[in-house]
Amino acid sequence: MKKWSMNIFGIVAVGALVCLLGMGTAGAWNENHLNQLLTLRHCPGCDLSGADLNGKNLSGHNLSRANLSNADLSGADLSDAFFIEANLSGADLNGATLGGANFSGATSWFDDDFTCASPSIGGCYPECRPGGACY
Repeated sequence: MKKWSMNIFGIVAVGALVCLLGMGTAGAWNENHLNQLLTLRHCPGCDLSGADLNGKNLSGHNLSRANLSNADLSGADLSDAFFIEANLSGADLNGATLGGANFSGATSWFDDDFTCASPSIGGCYPECRPGGACY
């Protein structure tokens, strides 16, 4: 094999390796965590960043302290689920059912610099008064 063809082969191989390594870290969620969530309904601290949970029934599931940044939760049933101190920055919750869901201390999906007040039940509120009145 000629020297110039070896150089081209080496450049192509290195380029392919760089592409493959980059694909493994770009918004990838942990597949084991996703399976745990869907089977056990309990996945606190899980990495589900960028996960496609569109239309899923997550009612009553525990996702406290989970990383759900940039996850697609549109149309999902999130009623009575726990998102306490979860990272929801950049997540899509359009059309999701939020009734009874606990977002206390979660990073808001509509403003990355905003943390939901406590108790923030059924939505993400800037302020809650003792007794649960949030606005």
